[in-house]
Amino acid sequence: MPSRCVATTKVFPVEVGGNIHRFHDESRDSDEVRKVQKNRATASGKSVVNRRQPAAPQQVNMDTLGGMSDEDLINHLRSLHEGLDHAYETRGNSRLWEEEIAYVRREQQIRRERRAAHDAYIRTLEREFAISEAGLPVADLDNSAFLEFNR
Repeated sequence: MPSRCVATTKVFPVEVGGNIHRFHDESRDSDEVRKVQKNRATASGKSVVNRRQPAAPQQVNMDTLGGMSDEDLINHLRSLHEGLDHAYETRGNSRLWEEEIAYVRREQQIRRERRAAHDAYIRTLEREFAISEAGLPVADLDNSAFLEFNR
């Protein structure tokens, strides 16, 4: 019959922030101490540096990106850069952040190219209109002969 390993847990007191807590498992010791410290720091208004992997970025559909205003697109890009910086700080995987940033930059590039093409089209229309107007005879715009002046 195989031997059975019975895990025994030790109860030992740990002082955290002036209070004594009892922990049953040494492996859980650091996690629970970290939780208590985080809760106390949050309650006191102090910020705790979280070195864990940041959450994944908000993935936005290309159609949604196309419907966003330029200001919303810039704000979204700014928030993605902040998340990317956090991913670099935590030495986490930054590939998802970089991919989302690439999509937003591509949308900005498409808009710049579309604006440039539209401006070129408008300039062409204005040039064609000026050429067609130049071919018309000069009009006499003096209407003073038809006006009656009361003197």
